[in-house]
Amino acid sequence: MPLYQASELTMSSGALGVTQQSVERLQSVQVSYSPPRADVGVLGRFKVLNDRPVINYIPAAFSFNLIKATKEVETNLGLINPTGVGIVFAGTDGFSVNGFGARNFNVLVSPSQANNYNGQMSLLSGVLNSYSVSAGVGQPTQMSVGGEALDLRFVANTAGKASSTYNSLMIKSENVAISGIDISGFGLSGLTVQSFDLGLSIGRQSSFQLGQKYPSRLVTDIKATVAIRAFFEGINTSFTGLNQFDCGTPYTGSFFFTLVPSCFSSPATTYIAVNPYLTSFQYGAQVGSFSSIDLNFDIPISLNSGEAVIGSNLIIL
Repeated sequence: MPLYQASELTMSSGALGVTQQSVERLQSVQVSYSPPRADVGVLGRFKVLNDRPVINYIPAAFSFNLIKATKEVETNLGLINPTGVGIVFAGTDGFSVNGFGARNFNVLVSPSQANNYNGQMSLLSGVLNSYSVSAGVGQPTQMSVGGEALDLRFVANTAGKASSTYNSLMIKSENVAISGIDISGFGLSGLTVQSFDLGLSIGRQSSFQLGQKYPSRLVTDIKATVAIRAFFEGINTSFTGLNQFDCGTPYTGSFFFTLVPSCFSSPATTYIAVNPYLTSFQYGAQVGSFSSIDLNFDIPISLNSGEAVIGSNLIIL
C-alpha cells in the first residue's frame, strides 16, 4: 500500500552535531542520487565492459521546505551570527560535523496510519548549499534548505513515533516588518510591499587526495540575493539617472526584515541585508491592476571576519 505523507526529518543540533533535532512544520522533503559511473571501453569490443565502477563516491542531494516560524533550523546550520552568515564556514572542510562544517540528517519513514516508524534514510555529512525564505501577502512565510551529503544509508527503525505536539506557529504577512529601504535613491517616492524573497547560495569546491574516497568541500563563494515586489506609488525626481551606478558603489545602508511568529510567544527572526547592490529594476502597469515595481539585489558575503564588517553582508539574528 502506498504511503501517504509518510516522512519526518531530523538534523544535527548544536556545534558538535552529536544530537538530532526534529524539523518542525515540515512541508516537503526530497532525496536523490545519481551514480557517476566510469565506462571502460577496450580494443576489439563493441560495448563497454560490464562493470561500470563509480569514481570516488556518490553524492546524495537533499532539500526540504517548511513553514517558517522559529529559528531552530538556522541555529542548527550555524547561520545565526551577529558578524554575518559566512563566519561559521571559515574553518570548516565540509566533511566533519563538528563545528557546523556538515550536518547529519535522518528522513524517518513515518506512515500516518501507524504508531511506529518503518525505517529511515540517513544522510551523512551533508553540507549546506542553499537557503531561502519567502514572505508575501496572504500566505505563511516559507523556508527552503538544500545541500549535498557524502553518503546515504537505509537503516532499520521501528521505534514508536514521536508525537507532533509542537505549536502550529507561523509568520503571517501582518507580522512581517520591513525597514531601512530608502527608495528615493532608486527614483521612487513610495512602495506598498507585497512580498520579499531572500536567498543564500554557497559555492563549494571538492578537494580530493590520493588514498581517500571522500573529498573536503571547501567554501569558495557565498552570495545572498533579495527580491522585493511592491505596488508603485510615485517617483522621486532626485534620482540623477542611470549614471549614478557607473562607479559600482552599493546601496549605503541596511534593509531589515523582521519576522515575528503569531499567536504564540517566540523570538523573531531578523535578516539584515547590509549594503546590497541593485541588480535589476522593473516597472509594470496594465489595465485592471495596480502598477508594480520589482527590485532585485545581490550581496557578496565573506567568511573572513575582518572583511565581513566592511562592505556588503547578510546577518541573521
